[in-house]
Amino acid sequence: SLVINSIQIVDVKNKNNQVTNFDEAQAPPRAFHAQCLYGEFLIISGGVDKNYHTQSNFLSFNFVKGYWN
Repeated sequence: SLVINSIQIVDVKNKNNQVTNFDEAQAPPRAFHAQCLYGEFLIISGGVDKNYHTQSNFLSFNFVKGYWN
């Protein structure tokens, strides 16, 4: 499936790679979304859900503290 519910953080400075899987209650899985970094937040917009329905909302993930908003 192309729709996943995980985030991969690559720390180039420390040569570290971390993959975190999330429960659907924390963040619904999606694919084909746009994303950008803003400070300590990953902002996600749009995409499709696991049933391939178009999403038009925004999610933010604080990758320093490890929580979705």
